[in-house]
Amino acid sequence: MLDPHCEWIDCVVDLNPNKQGRFVPGTGHPIVSYYDLPKRNVTTAILMNPNYCEENQLLLKKAGIELNLIGRKKNEVNYRY
Repeated sequence: MLDPHCEWIDCVVDLNPNKQGRFVPGTGHPIVSYYDLPKRNVTTAILMNPNYCEENQLLLKKAGIELNLIGRKKNEVNYRY
């Protein structure tokens, strides 16, 4: 992962509750739930796995979380939610 000094990336989101509350090895970025994004004032997220694009869109929408979700969706060059 880039940003080893946590200057540009605030956190990493993982839906797995066993990973939340931990830190990324090597960089120390906190691993959080998507419910934590508003508290952290996150406005943009980078989607690392396009296979979960629609699932993440739905989770964010149901939670009432608005942000720019940047990533690749099947058959699309770039997708923003």
